[in-house]
Amino acid sequence: MFIYSRKPFYSDSGDFGPGKFLVFLRYEQGKLVSTAENEGLFAVHEDSMKGYASSLHETATEIVLKQIQKKLPPLKKLPEPLQNLWNSESLDAEHVDHSIAPTTYWELHSPSVYWSSYREALKDASQNRANIKYVLKTDSPSGQLYAAMLLYQFDRKAAMDAFKKLEKSNADVRYRQGDLMSDIRISKIAAELMKDKKSLCLRL
Repeated sequence: MFIYSRKPFYSDSGDFGPGKFLVFLRYEQGKLVSTAENEGLFAVHEDSMKGYASSLHETATEIVLKQIQKKLPPLKKLPEPLQNLWNSESLDAEHVDHSIAPTTYWELHSPSVYWSSYREALKDASQNRANIKYVLKTDSPSGQLYAAMLLYQFDRKAAMDAFKKLEKSNADVRYRQGDLMSDIRISKIAAELMKDKKSLCLRL
């Protein structure tokens, strides 16, 4: 693991030699960055870590993990289409290139797993309200967009609230169409969907 810092690096959490670490990250402009500058990284020493609760004392790793678990959303078994959107790594048009060097029409126009999953989830969106709202909590920017668009089908106010939240995000989302790929600010897509009900290949 490589650590990059915009300012001199200092941390109370201990030695940063080879070993195990607890790391808190967030999306920022398409990259994973520390949630709290230098203090989002904690070295694990055997069964404890220093600096998590206090810069002067060590905290048992078991206690730290239990505290974190309480703040996480409960794990939930999702229908396959929504699980695919939860884990999505890009925002796709209907057909995308899955090959390294496409030579045929079908290689260049393969059905996108994420697009297909979104279309499948649309069929019974109103019956999957709780699951779709759960997908909004994913760390995947594209998954959040897919979930907000699904939410629009049965709860437009909640969907608009989700789009407004995404409009304030600094994250980038990977957009794929055919053999083209680009990173686009998620806030731009959310704003266009709210205003025009469409953006890129997306339609509400």
